[in-house]
Amino acid sequence: MLTLDCAKLIINRCIEVGHPIDLLYLQRIMYLCQIGHIKLSGKLLFIEQFEAWQIGPMLRTVYNEYWSYGGWNIDQIQKYQEPILCLPFSLWKIVEHFSLVSPYELLNQVCNQTQAWKITCQAKGIKEEIDNSLLIEDAKNFDF
Repeated sequence: MLTLDCAKLIINRCIEVGHPIDLLYLQRIMYLCQIGHIKLSGKLLFIEQFEAWQIGPMLRTVYNEYWSYGGWNIDQIQKYQEPILCLPFSLWKIVEHFSLVSPYELLNQVCNQTQAWKITCQAKGIKEEIDNSLLIEDAKNFDF
């Protein structure tokens, strides 16, 4: 799946359930979906690697697409490239649950309950790629 298509599916779903999200929420939910998908299938949901930014794990293409929203919710239905796309049903649980939690709780889940972001920040520095092997390790302990 293309990273941006995945982001657009998540944005659309959050709008549909009445909880549009901003760019930071989107990035964090995508991180949790990637880890959840690895846990369920042993495979990556999308191939783009996250970067360890100071504010948490970020996908560069998603940031570049939605940076203009700033802290505002992305509230317009998105069109994606492939006409028949869907997230695995089990990942909707992640999207719907985490679109409702407070910013603090979501940040805590991503940055304190998983280790890949912390390890990358400490070992490589800010804005460096998070190795997918670290996500695979996080997936082993991820519970959703």
